[in-house]
Amino acid sequence: MPSAGMLPNEDHAMTTLRRFRFPILIGGALIAAAALLYFSGAQILPEKIQGAIGKRDVYRDGRVASADVDAAGTAPVAINAVIASSQFKALEHNAAFQELLQSESFAQLSKDQAFVGLLSDPAFLRLAQDQSFAALLQNSAAQGIAGGNGPSGGHLFAGLEQNAAYAALQNNDAFAQLVNNQALVSLARSDLFAHLVTSGAFQSLLKDNAFAQLASTQAFQNALLAGSAANLANHMARE
Repeated sequence: MPSAGMLPNEDHAMTTLRRFRFPILIGGALIAAAALLYFSGAQILPEKIQGAIGKRDVYRDGRVASADVDAAGTAPVAINAVIASSQFKALEHNAAFQELLQSESFAQLSKDQAFVGLLSDPAFLRLAQDQSFAALLQNSAAQGIAGGNGPSGGHLFAGLEQNAAYAALQNNDAFAQLVNNQALVSLARSDLFAHLVTSGAFQSLLKDNAFAQLASTQAFQNALLAGSAANLANHMARE
């Protein structure tokens, strides 16, 4: 029955409100809880993502660092730069180049900055092709007088002025440029240097423009100074 003093419609509304009050409260609580979880997750998620990225970056950096160095301590990246060059590809099947890279004298000399500097000097490459220079170099190494303090003021081959090979070089422009070159002075006393420069493989390569161009590249010079001549020879042998 309707309560005293209440109209029938009002009593029906109160009954309906009491019936759905608890479901409404429960639904509201669930919505509030869901909203709380959503916003909490939105704050935590970037940190989790950042942490995951940070961990991946550290792992990636470690792999790159270890891949930069091989068992011999040589950087493969530097060697690959040489191998990828057009000059190296032009020499890849050159027997003289393969022989030079495998030469013990070349392996030792190529770690010397003075030798690598000469190798990239066009004047030296021209001079080394002159048979008179080869003969003079052999005489100088045999006598150990290159760069001596002779009567000519201590030039490269002081003491050999009367040598026929020296006289034959007086009209050689490359010889005139290098006669006081300190790098050549330091190497000319070496039997190793004389043997290499007069070898058939080296003399053959002096006539190859690809070799002259390769010798002038920074990548090739760096690879030689790092002791990678044998690695380059091994690559050629596999091709």
